[in-house]
Amino acid sequence: MADSRGLGDAYGAMLYRIKEQSRSKSRLALATLMWISKSQGPMNGDELCQDLGVLIGSTDPNPDLIPSMEALLASCFGLVTVDEGEPTVHLMHITPEEYLDSCPEVFQNSSTVMTEICVTYLKFNCIRKLPFPLDHRQKYTFLWHASYHWSHYARNQTTEGVKWHALRLLDEFDSHISAKLPLDQCDFETW
Repeated sequence: MADSRGLGDAYGAMLYRIKEQSRSKSRLALATLMWISKSQGPMNGDELCQDLGVLIGSTDPNPDLIPSMEALLASCFGLVTVDEGEPTVHLMHITPEEYLDSCPEVFQNSSTVMTEICVTYLKFNCIRKLPFPLDHRQKYTFLWHASYHWSHYARNQTTEGVKWHALRLLDEFDSHISAKLPLDQCDFETW
């Protein structure tokens, strides 16, 4: 019992240090931890960096907002890692995730934020204009995740803003690239 409380105290202190960084580094670290701990599935580094660069409500991506993997990792003080040979970004151990799950106030509106980021990404002008089959798979790495998981995040926490964004996306869904993506990731990897 004392060990788990001591570990919780250590993660609490780490979270405090993260929040005490500059505003931009703190935001980056907290957003990274949110996506890794609350995401519907594993994300690779390119996906995560692309999604962290989305400005909710914007109509086009801004490459200057996409963080580097080095900046992302440095802002998280060793809590986040990428395995060599496997591009998946994850927490360095299960215990930080358990700690974050035990502190719901840290990511109070995570599902709302994640929905709005996914839908904003899907509504980018450059994404809406993508032809199928997709020739730019490497350029738009967050497309698959956003297409398949935005509705799950929306079901977890529905606000008026989420409803508005979702309805705008659904208005054009039949002609949207995300409606044409294969139903499973295996197919996604081969097209």
